[in-house]
Amino acid sequence: DCDLKRPRGFLEGRLGAVQSICENVYGNYIEIDGVGNINGTDLSVMNIPFCLNSSCDPEDGVFHYNYLFTHLAEDGLIPNNLQLTLSGREREICDEDLEASFFFRMEGNDALERKCKWLRRRPAAFKQRICNRMRSPRGTPLPARFSCPATCCLCQEKPNNRFFFKKKVEGEIQTALSKNCRWLNRQNPSRKERFCRRNLRMHGLPTASSACPASCGHCPHV
Repeated sequence: DCDLKRPRGFLEGRLGAVQSICENVYGNYIEIDGVGNINGTDLSVMNIPFCLNSSCDPEDGVFHYNYLFTHLAEDGLIPNNLQLTLSGREREICDEDLEASFFFRMEGNDALERKCKWLRRRPAAFKQRICNRMRSPRGTPLPARFSCPATCCLCQEKPNNRFFFKKKVEGEIQTALSKNCRWLNRQNPSRKERFCRRNLRMHGLPTASSACPASCGHCPHV
């Protein structure tokens, strides 16, 4: 079954949650791009997130574009008669915002929220207990494992995982420069810690602590 599946969290724009849910429930997280036209007008769609069975290649999922058209049209994102040529790519790096909120617990009738940066500072046993929770009440933020996938150690670190390093400005053009986890591990302890503490992301590049959670000391190496 190589059909594309829409993960919960997409319409809320929760990229980290979408990717975590894909990896832990459906399989891989991929992004779909498309170019086409309708009535002679050129159109494009970019970075549409979907889940794909882990045994399938992104292009296998794109082949089932009728499924994609149906659900995008249902959400009003594309016209029913839009003709598209699609391409897909797998995205393996988690993108966690330390300022993102998650459902913590109920206190009376009030739903208490906490931020990922708060959870990251908690003891390991406490953090694991919070990260194991799978559900949150309707109308509240997602559980920690979906809002804070890197903090919950659900992101697989690879030496070539890339993170946002710095911004390069040339006139009106801004470019996001990146480094990988292998480079991060070659830095002296103080510089490495500085990158791991930053919460800066740009042009789809995550923070160092999201791309390299084990190197940053938040999670064990696996």
